[in-house]
Amino acid sequence: MNQTPLMAAAAAGNVPLVEALLERGADREAVDHFGGNALHWAMREAFRDEKFARGPFAALYELLAPASIDVNTGERLVRIDRHLSEYFLFQTLWVLFKSRFTERQRRPYAAFETQAILEAWQHLPANVVKPERNKRQHLSGVLARNEVERDYAYNRALFMRTALGWYQFNPRLSVRRKTQDGDAWVPIYQALNLAFIGEFAWEFVWKRVDAYLEMAGLPPRGTPIAAERALARWQATKREQEQREAEARAAQDKWRAEQMAVQQRRQQEAPKSGMSEAQRHEIERIRKEIAKRKK
Repeated sequence: MNQTPLMAAAAAGNVPLVEALLERGADREAVDHFGGNALHWAMREAFRDEKFARGPFAALYELLAPASIDVNTGERLVRIDRHLSEYFLFQTLWVLFKSRFTERQRRPYAAFETQAILEAWQHLPANVVKPERNKRQHLSGVLARNEVERDYAYNRALFMRTALGWYQFNPRLSVRRKTQDGDAWVPIYQALNLAFIGEFAWEFVWKRVDAYLEMAGLPPRGTPIAAERALARWQATKREQEQREAEARAAQDKWRAEQMAVQQRRQQEAPKSGMSEAQRHEIERIRKEIAKRKK
């Protein structure tokens, strides 16, 4: 998935190796298949491992975090400096983005609520998230004031609200990326590879994936792997049901054929005179009656 040695060292919490790689020219801005750089790999570990968060992460953050993030809202260029509250929040949503589609959430919005962010931040050191910022009220305020079309003087239009208390990246955003031909602006959902994430996303967020891609002006996704598997299971179940029904029909046809054969055999064994069974019984009864009287 395009993992670099610097990403691996960051995820392992190996600070001396990270320092050595950077001294030898390792690119801290190189990204993997989901748009994650070395900082994001370290953040992912810090979000799920308290020991990592309280240990090497503080040093890794200082080594790997860029001075700013440049985004394009479609109307203006925005620079998010590292000292701003929006900076680490933006980085956090970037790291957790894939999980909104591949892991079950409290609501099927494929979006973020403050509770998920605060849980990710619970063990982070103060040099990364200041204590006064690591609070629900502050976090909700940062999300709200940067909501698309929000009337706020310093609104950076970073997020859109998908439901009350739930936010996702503004689909009109683009991020700056280095290419062989120089810097380029890449749509944020393309940089995060949402179309590929949609291939293995939970079924209940497929509509959200389609909606986000459409809002971003990106091509629609193909048939998800999960959908292909579901279709294959349905087809297998249908084949099994059809086979059972065919076997039941065959058994019923066999029973009917056997019944017809029995009837034909009885007809063949009946007296040629065409005498009915009731008549034979009546004649036998009369014979027995005559025999009794003779005695």
